[in-house]
Amino acid sequence: VSVALKAIGENAAEGTAETTFAEGMKGEYTVGSEDANFKDVYALAESLSKGISGAVTILFKSGTYEDFLLVKDVPGVSAVNTLTFKSESGKASDVIFNGEGMPKPGVEPTAYFTVSGTPYVTVENITFRSTKIVKDYDHQLRAEKGSHYFTVRGCTFDLPTKPSTGSYGTTPRALVISPEKENALDKDNSHTLVENNTFIGGDIAFEHKGSSGVSKQPTEDVVVRNNTFKNQIFKAIYNSTFIRDYRVEGNTIIADDGYQVTRNDYEAIDVRTGNLNERITGNRIIITKPTKPGGIYLRDNSKRYNDPILVDNNLIIISASGASSSMTGIYVNV
Repeated sequence: VSVALKAIGENAAEGTAETTFAEGMKGEYTVGSEDANFKDVYALAESLSKGISGAVTILFKSGTYEDFLLVKDVPGVSAVNTLTFKSESGKASDVIFNGEGMPKPGVEPTAYFTVSGTPYVTVENITFRSTKIVKDYDHQLRAEKGSHYFTVRGCTFDLPTKPSTGSYGTTPRALVISPEKENALDKDNSHTLVENNTFIGGDIAFEHKGSSGVSKQPTEDVVVRNNTFKNQIFKAIYNSTFIRDYRVEGNTIIADDGYQVTRNDYEAIDVRTGNLNERITGNRIIITKPTKPGGIYLRDNSKRYNDPILVDNNLIIISASGASSSMTGIYVNV
């Protein structure tokens, strides 16, 4: 594109400036081999940082990816120009992110795959696998800082089922959704869908941090449905802050060979009450191992007693041998 600049006056000057605009990515692209569009995830991330001009689907070639992927502030993403990452074969077992190439602990990013400040992203049919026992990194998959309309579908999250130190917080979490900071405008990660995934092990499988209050900008529309959770150390599904229209539906949660942290109780589902239009329905919870088991834990949320919550048609079976007298099917803390 050429732009001509003219000045009219007693001392007239005339000049020309030329600026070239490259078209952003659109369509399908492959990653992970010499003959792919991008040899590795670093080349992919660099290209995405320049923006997209249409819907983009990233197809990962079969294999193990040791490098981390940071998808940050991608220009041009919208409800029409969506961004999808998936296995080329359609099988989650064919594409594995294992985090072996992550930077040293404490250096960002702290997840194998991070989506930051980029809405309308779908991650589909990918495996995240960690053989590390200690908490070298916080998460396997993380969405943050206003990544609205984030969908995770058909993925497998595989983490250790025992911590190395015998305490909570020493094993990574599988999937974490986090705002930029407390009540930051438009940075709360609303419209999250997590469906048809398998979560094995980890401190906590799925955590949505939401927003810490309702007065500024509440997080809204979070759906967790039809997933399988097995042998988390501490919790399967966790929400400690305010989310409007939060639904936990049709999930299967099993704790039959997990490690019970002695200073904490195990809860299959741990959520705040007072989340407007909150529904916990049709879930199947089977607990046979932890010594302090709990099915559904409903936390107090600043005494918001008038906000509705529906808890129905959940199957909860607790038959843990040696379980303490504190085991509960549904516990309401007010």
